[in-house]
Amino acid sequence: MATSNIRIKKMCEWCGPEFEAQKCSTRYCSKRCAGHAYKERKRQDKKKRV
Repeated sequence: MATSNIRIKKMCEWCGPEFEAQKCSTRYCSKRCAGHAYKERKRQDKKKRV
């Protein structure tokens, strides 16, 4: 599989600072931020169901 050297400047959706992503679909600057966002989505889903 071919890889790209393109770096995309993005803003982290959880903590806010700018970072360089390797893919267009990247939304968070780190695994930690992705984990926090995931837990928050799960909390919101649980609230909607109850």
